[in-house]
Amino acid sequence: EFRRVLFRSHTFSQPDLTGISTEKAWEEIYLSKQKLEKMLKSTVDTFAYPYGRFNAVHCHQLKNAGYQTAVTVAPGGNGGNENRFMLKRTEIANQDTIFDFANKLKGGFDWIHRYVQRNHGLYPVPQKRGRENERFNR
Repeated sequence: EFRRVLFRSHTFSQPDLTGISTEKAWEEIYLSKQKLEKMLKSTVDTFAYPYGRFNAVHCHQLKNAGYQTAVTVAPGGNGGNENRFMLKRTEIANQDTIFDFANKLKGGFDWIHRYVQRNHGLYPVPQKRGRENERFNR
């Protein structure tokens, strides 16, 4: 059976994007995409923010680099009006039981993940939706 394997970009050297210059962030974002696409001979159009840290500039850079979507570490599902460069996701771990998996799909552990991430400064996602981010929505 043929399986299609999808690869996602995560920067070139996995820095905290909020801790480096705008120019260095662009280099990390762009270089990662270019190298992966060259190696895989396939389009890489989704990005995962290292450590879940980013800001509105990074959303704009991803769009300019040709990415279609980006995922954060914010837990939960996504609706039709989500910013496609700030998508939420639910972590599924190797040690999860089928009960854990079913509960995660229903959002049963989202409150725990939000609590932990809030204590690490990751939730809600670093930038607020507002006027400065309107151009990055959808």
